[in-house]
Amino acid sequence: MADILSALPDEVVCHILSFLQTKDAVATSILSTRWKHLWRSVPVLNFTNTVLTDQNANFRVTDFIYYVLLSRVSALPIKAFKISLIYHYNEDNNLGIHSFYKWINFLVERGVENLDLFLMLSSPGVPDLPNTILTCKTLVSLHLLFFSINFTFPSVDLPSLKTLNLRFIFFPRNDGFMMFLAGCPNLEDLLVSYLLGFNSEDSLNSEQWKRLTLTNLTRASLDSPNYRFPLEPLHNVHSLSISMAKV
Repeated sequence: MADILSALPDEVVCHILSFLQTKDAVATSILSTRWKHLWRSVPVLNFTNTVLTDQNANFRVTDFIYYVLLSRVSALPIKAFKISLIYHYNEDNNLGIHSFYKWINFLVERGVENLDLFLMLSSPGVPDLPNTILTCKTLVSLHLLFFSINFTFPSVDLPSLKTLNLRFIFFPRNDGFMMFLAGCPNLEDLLVSYLLGFNSEDSLNSEQWKRLTLTNLTRASLDSPNYRFPLEPLHNVHSLSISMAKV
């Protein structure tokens, strides 16, 4: 099998490696001289199912991710970055959070197109989403699990975003979700599961958000029964599943 793969062009091999966990893609560097540097050109970085049980594990994983990011061929884009990072120990997680923010900022600067992010801390509370994501002009697909999105910064500006998947997302202000959608003018596919936040009717200007137009939205699935949402922006979808409180 190794000989068959070795006969393929580098681009094809890198595409195949993109389906592996990044640690496994890096491990192929020992196969031969030809394979030594191929992992540096893989367009997808995958660090899913990463569980940290102590501080030493945190250091090892953090150092490895930095190594992968900084060792890549700089001329090649990072098409997708997937990470699920779970802290299962009670020490201070600030180092890990600080590194996470640095990774995201690096990816945004490199023009990442697809992000799939999950960060669970051992201490109580929901981690804040890095602000740089919300003005990433190259982002096409965004999958977020368990983040707080705080609108104490300029409006969302995601002109290339087509797919948005939000699960267990906390908006400190009730109209935060609508503000998010307003910054995604080319959105085509929307999946929402359990938005969390305030539900004061006074904090949501329903008439303002009823005028929101999502022209390209063709599919939407909204499952958050306690969250208020105007239905008018969904008038042109082809496929709709909804369980939300109507404004």
